Amino acid sequence: MTTNTCDACEGTCFECDGPDSDNCTKCNESRYLSVTSCVTICPVGTFPDISSNTCKNCDGSCYTCDEGNNSDCLSC
Repeated sequence: MTTNTCDACEGTCFECDGPDSDNCTKCNESRYLSVTSCVTICPVGTFPDISSNTCKNCDGSCYTCDEGNNSDCLSC
């Protein structure tokens, strides 16, 4: 017997899309969406985009880049 129930998203997610509660699609304030996780610091190779609360990719030549500018490399 199948039951149709809604489970709560993991605490850092504003919205999520199963099957797991931590498959985030949107994050709470002060967190950034990185793939399906909400993080406070974006991983290496990405930078926090404050307008969309997501981690965006740096330019391919950058190892790390400046916030808001994917081609302004901080390290290569």
